[in-house]
Amino acid sequence: DESGDLYGGTTATINKTCYVFRFANSANLVTAIKPLDSKIKGQTGIKNALDLGPEGYMYGGTSNYRDVLYPPVSQGPDRSYEGGRLFRFKTGGAIEIEDLGLVLASEGIRTLVVDRLRGKLYGLTEPSYRFFVYDLKTKTVVVNQKVDLLKKEDNAIQNLQLVKLGRTLAVGSNGKVYGS
Repeated sequence: DESGDLYGGTTATINKTCYVFRFANSANLVTAIKPLDSKIKGQTGIKNALDLGPEGYMYGGTSNYRDVLYPPVSQGPDRSYEGGRLFRFKTGGAIEIEDLGLVLASEGIRTLVVDRLRGKLYGLTEPSYRFFVYDLKTKTVVVNQKVDLLKKEDNAIQNLQLVKLGRTLAVGSNGKVYGS
C-alpha cells in the first residue's frame, strides 16, 4: 500500500481456511492476519489475486483447493464448488473483509488486476479461463468469453486486449489488459 506495507494471501488444504495478512516493512513483521472464513465460507485459496485499488482498498479473489493444488489441464469445473468470490478490505488498520460476491459458478479466480483510473477490476477464472470485468462503483460483474490460449484476441468489453494467458495481468495507460 502507500505506506510500504505488503499484503498477501495464503492457501489452505481441504476443509481449512486461507488467510489475508499484512507485513509491515518498517517493523519487519506481520502486524495483522485475518481468516477469510470470518466473512466468506468455503474458500481455500487466494492465488495471484490481490491488488490495491482506489481509496486504500485492497481487492482480492478466491479459488478452491482443487484449483490451487491441482491446476486444471483438461478437467472441467468442479460443480460442487460454489465459485470464486471477490472481496476487499481497507489497508492500514485492522483487516475487515467485505464480500463483493460470486464471479462465476464453479470457477475459481486465477488472477486479477485493478484499473484505478477507470474504476474497474479485471480478472481471469479457472479452470475455464473466462475474462471478467467488475465495476468498482456499481459493484457489478460481467463475465466475457473464454480466453483463447493460442492467439491474441480483441475483447469487446472496453476495447481491452488480452495477450496470452498467465498468472499476472497488467493494465496499460490505454486501458488494454495484458497477461503474462
